[in-house]
Amino acid sequence: LSFCPGEVDMSIRPGWFYKAEQDAFVRSPENLFQLYLTSVGRGAGLLLNIPPDKRGLFHERDVASLLLFHDFLKENTKEDFATHRDELFIATKAGYDMWAGPYGSWGSRKHLMASLDQSLGRMQLNYVDLFYIHRYDPVTPLDETLQTLVDIVRAGKALYIGISRWPLDALKYANDFL
Repeated sequence: LSFCPGEVDMSIRPGWFYKAEQDAFVRSPENLFQLYLTSVGRGAGLLLNIPPDKRGLFHERDVASLLLFHDFLKENTKEDFATHRDELFIATKAGYDMWAGPYGSWGSRKHLMASLDQSLGRMQLNYVDLFYIHRYDPVTPLDETLQTLVDIVRAGKALYIGISRWPLDALKYANDFL
């Protein structure tokens, strides 16, 4: 019998908040990859905390480590995971800020489609198993958001859709719509 948590929450630094004296202790790309293998590689989600500095920005060392981790991950999983795609369950989400501008967040058709397309491009995939909207949009008509989710499945970009953090009345409407 072995234990695997559903989510592994780690920080790129020793603590959860930015402290200048920790700049030399930012996790290396190799260490981040080992965290990835021991969490995502065993069926858990990896939530990596990256605290902003006093300017409200991610520190340059944190960013450099993340960029190298991205390259390391991309190089080491391109072929390894490709042969196991049918054994993996891959999810991505939208709804929060992805880019500046009027369509960079929330639940409009433009935001949801662009977010999914960008995620698929970054992951070099044709589809995900689950695509979900991670917050309720009080401005975009529900029919627009829900029809977009239906269209995403029909286009083969996601096998399943999900909804997270919506009020009960909107969830009931979505259940009837879908």
